[in-house]
Amino acid sequence: MKENQFNIIVGGAGLAGVEIAAEMAYYAREFFKKIGFLCDGLSITLIEAADRILPGMDEFVYETAYKRLKSLGINILTGKKS
Repeated sequence: MKENQFNIIVGGAGLAGVEIAAEMAYYAREFFKKIGFLCDGLSITLIEAADRILPGMDEFVYETAYKRLKSLGINILTGKKS
């Protein structure tokens, strides 16, 4: 584990959880750009009990959201009930 590690866990990858995780990652990136340093110790993890994020949503919506979350560096764990 890195020194100065800051972990954010978002439980539930429905619409609200996906949006919260994405916004946190995006704004953290923008904030650190503005002040001129990188936060290598920031880790955001999205955890979902179902087999995928956005359960019940259309495949296109799922794939688009998944790709965006990964591009923001968000860790995604699915199928985790405990």
